[in-house]
Amino acid sequence: MALTSALGTPGSPRTMLTSSLNLVSTPYAFLYEPPLIILHAIRQLTSILKLGYWIVEDLVDRATEFYPKGGLAQLRRGLKQLSKAGIVAILDHHALPGVQDPQQQFTGRCTTDIQFYTPYNYHRALVWTAVMTALSHVDSAFSNVVAIEAVNEPIMDATKTPGYGDFQKNFVLVIRAVELLLGIPVPKTKGAVDLDVDVQVSPNITVSLGYANQLPPIFSKEVRTAVLESIPILLKLCVKLSLKDIFNYAVSSRKRESLYTNFMDVNWQHNDPANPADATIGPQIYDNHLYYS
Repeated sequence: MALTSALGTPGSPRTMLTSSLNLVSTPYAFLYEPPLIILHAIRQLTSILKLGYWIVEDLVDRATEFYPKGGLAQLRRGLKQLSKAGIVAILDHHALPGVQDPQQQFTGRCTTDIQFYTPYNYHRALVWTAVMTALSHVDSAFSNVVAIEAVNEPIMDATKTPGYGDFQKNFVLVIRAVELLLGIPVPKTKGAVDLDVDVQVSPNITVSLGYANQLPPIFSKEVRTAVLESIPILLKLCVKLSLKDIFNYAVSSRKRESLYTNFMDVNWQHNDPANPADATIGPQIYDNHLYYS
């Protein structure tokens, strides 16, 4: 308890790196109030929520991919319970489209047919990121979300993850694009690109995101397209979940700050991996996993 007391305030990078706990498993999120009360009592201040890409149901190819529905409603419920207990959350993209690691249950499908490291599935993951970023800033149920993690445990051999370095950069740019279009300033980070730019903003976030093509050249076509493709998904969610704030968003009333972008540390991979630090724009954190056998 003395250790957790010394870690810092909820949501601080040090707290998130050293006091995180996995509370949500795939394919469904099960969060119960009694354990959350205990976690609050022992100052467990940050949780990592393991999410599958299928939580954004429009991204699932129902002809070939067979995943459950209703996960987003469970996530919203769980986030509210965490918030009530004073616990902030990291949204961890734990199961990626196409599967990112062979024969791992946490990917949602145990298979050796790994297809995540392809343009098609990288793009689906970017659209997922755009949706989650928008919800994190607009939906009150997501008010305690402080970070989004790009990929849980990519294949360790970097020679088997082609294009992953570019995906890391696009992941950060998608989050920052959504934030800029919502009128949320991205703080300057030492050695990173300065995104102090003027963009058009509307109280209707689907209108604001529609201005993606007006973003400066640093935001590639791939990034802008991912943001634009999130709009019809958000519109459907607005109706399904009664998210009226999507049409009447006021950033000043939310007092929201930029999310932390989150990656597995560069040391997770070998064979000359891309360094996620090179993707940094705004606040960014890292994690690594230590296994005992």
